[in-house]
Amino acid sequence: MFKKLCILLIFSKLKVTKLLIDKYRMHNLYAIFAKLLNICKQIAGNLVNESGNVPRRGVVPKFSDLEVVALNMASEAAPY
Repeated sequence: MFKKLCILLIFSKLKVTKLLIDKYRMHNLYAIFAKLLNICKQIAGNLVNESGNVPRRGVVPKFSDLEVVALNMASEAAPY
């Protein structure tokens, strides 16, 4: 319960000051991805290792966990 409250507190402090995508401008998926990746790194903090992966046994993937999350969010944010 306490962990859930902490997560809600973190998300409640995030404020969107500027939209990542403007309808009337050319869409740059990589720029949006880079912005979201920085946000994900700030939120994840010490939950991930230096390469951006959740610590686990096995082979280290080339595309980190945080990059997968950021790319998914960037693709969802892009209009049709």
